[in-house]
Amino acid sequence: WRSEMMSRLFQFLSILLASVVLAACETTAPVTSGSAASMNYIANSPARVYISLAQAYSQKGQLDSAMSNADKVVSLDPANPRAHAIFAHVSERLGDYSAAARHFETARALAANDPFVQGFYGLHLCGKGHYAAADREFAMAATSHLNRAPETAWLSAGSCYERAGDNEMARARYRRAYEINGTPQIVRALARVEKKLGNRRESGRLLRQLDE
Repeated sequence: WRSEMMSRLFQFLSILLASVVLAACETTAPVTSGSAASMNYIANSPARVYISLAQAYSQKGQLDSAMSNADKVVSLDPANPRAHAIFAHVSERLGDYSAAARHFETARALAANDPFVQGFYGLHLCGKGHYAAADREFAMAATSHLNRAPETAWLSAGSCYERAGDNEMARARYRRAYEINGTPQIVRALARVEKKLGNRRESGRLLRQLDE
């Protein structure tokens, strides 16, 4: 169950990366303030291809290939907070918790308000059982003006609470996601937790939406 839930959370975060707003402002050097210029630099970094590859390999469970690409990311663009976030995530999955902690610290120092960093740090906190702290990171990612798809962050928050066994909070977070964009993933998640809470009629109503 833990592996399945963490895999589901990672899939949501992969969507979150693609949903970060790309600002119109051009720059050739990293800015760490979380400004539009900073986000544009990050999104157009030469390391972005390796970040995507590291994510894809990690999602497939091919952790050696994921780390190979994460290494390239950090070497190519050490000032990129997403480089350190993905390196930290893969390190953690490989059991190198000290490296994960160091790189999460660096990522947050560079751009703590980047939804990509917040999402992966939230995943890290959820995995350690710090559910309230994880929820705060997901909530910040969801409410960031840089995030074009806030429902994915609320979905991650709901999955974290569901993993914790707090179905009431999971429902609240899934409901936030549903109100923004009722994708099939979100509908199924909300229906699942409604059923756990004994609301079979509402669960069935939600699932019927997928057939319409």
